[in-house]
Amino acid sequence: METRFRTQVFGFLDILGESWNIYKLGIKNFLLIALAVYLPYSIFLYFYPTGNDLAKVLGDNSAPISLLFTLVQIGIFLIIYVAVAYLVEEIVQGRTTSWTYALAYSLSRLPIVFVIYLLFSILLGISTLLLIIPGIIIGTYLVFTLFIVALRKIGFKAFQYSIGLVKGQWWRVFGIWLGIVFIASAFNFLLFWVIRLSAPYIGIGAILIQFIGYLVTLLLPICLVVFFSQPGLPQASA
Repeated sequence: METRFRTQVFGFLDILGESWNIYKLGIKNFLLIALAVYLPYSIFLYFYPTGNDLAKVLGDNSAPISLLFTLVQIGIFLIIYVAVAYLVEEIVQGRTTSWTYALAYSLSRLPIVFVIYLLFSILLGISTLLLIIPGIIIGTYLVFTLFIVALRKIGFKAFQYSIGLVKGQWWRVFGIWLGIVFIASAFNFLLFWVIRLSAPYIGIGAILIQFIGYLVTLLLPICLVVFFSQPGLPQASA
């Protein structure tokens, strides 16, 4: 697999195919990460879907609780995102590892990844508020930022690194990124619709549907890491 990644430039369909192969190879580790992190989190969300719900139970001011609730949600997302990215790169390079090591690695990178994620979100939010087009342009140039921070152990220079990778092939990156996000968004919309319709009838069983949906949506970060690992995007050493 590593040889193929080094000698071929993948198109959109190639990235989907390689991602599916990686998904099958790493399904055990992906599943164990989901069981260890996402399942407890989704059960908690079933009972306390918003920060206001949790604040009512604790009898505390809703504003700080809601803020903490949002930060925890971001943290859970980033922990899983980085762990999956790490596992994908290990598979691409023909190495074996465990889900526990992937989680430990993710936690070790969490502080800097969290800070970069917040900066990225603020920057993208400001540019989008000015006009949608600048937001799209900047977002595409910075699309690999989190993977760079997570996998190349680079801090604030990750923004410049991502711009360097995308420069000269903005339209290619934008087209593939848009295709990946469109597929993931369409599936998430369908999943939300199914859960909303079925929740009154299956109760806590909706967690199972959401969990299965989560396992499918893992293909999104896998696709992005596969794209990031491409020879069409020159890689610097860690």
